[in-house]
Amino acid sequence: MRRRHAVGDVARVIRESLRDVRGRVALGTVTAPGGTFDSAEASAWNLSASRQWRLLRDRIKREMSRKYELRPPVVLVRVAQRQGRGLDHLHIVWWCVNAEHEERIRRWVELYREHNEAYGFGFIDDPFRRRKSRRTGRVQDMVFGRAEVAGIYLGNYLGGGQLERLVAAEDASWRAYWVSPVLQQRSGWSMERCLWIRQAFHIARGTWSTLTWYGTPRYPCWCDDGELREWICRATGWDGVAGSGVWRASRTTSV
Repeated sequence: MRRRHAVGDVARVIRESLRDVRGRVALGTVTAPGGTFDSAEASAWNLSASRQWRLLRDRIKREMSRKYELRPPVVLVRVAQRQGRGLDHLHIVWWCVNAEHEERIRRWVELYREHNEAYGFGFIDDPFRRRKSRRTGRVQDMVFGRAEVAGIYLGNYLGGGQLERLVAAEDASWRAYWVSPVLQQRSGWSMERCLWIRQAFHIARGTWSTLTWYGTPRYPCWCDDGELREWICRATGWDGVAGSGVWRASRTTSV
């Protein structure tokens, strides 16, 4: 997470994982409470956020079952973000493929608003609330027919140093990001494979510089694994030949 390309790698893992999702997704955000916090108070809240979040989720899950005979909405991705005021908040991508999924999200938001203060949380940005886009000026909600669009939004949230601040912080209790293992397995993308893509780029361009002691190229271990090599070629359009210069990928991680 601390290496130079961490933000681009995380954003791509999220985006590529969501690309394989069938149907709509909804993007919501849970925030810290409002008001003024000094640094010690902000740190204390951040350190408690993960535990309090688990307790709140469990409460909502019980009440969804008891009141509505519904399961909680399906979480596909979570991304934590450190706000400028030093408090963390959490972006959540829910699966919203049908009417039942939508009802589960709406009930979850309703119960969150009922119990959030008891667990020390603030506002929730309801994905179904329509708001004016700062970029386009259009009025829209945060429900997306193409799931990777939600991934693009999350990638934007990670930029500007916010991911680095969260990862470097000693008072963060939330993981910087979480992607459903099912999605990651289906897409094949991971932080390690983002590194492989950059390695493949240099091998394809003839700029690979790691050598053995007697001067021949020392290629990464995936080069000798036919399945992994095939995956990289499929993801990038590379023909697998060192120095060929063939590279058709249009959405590659930064190299």
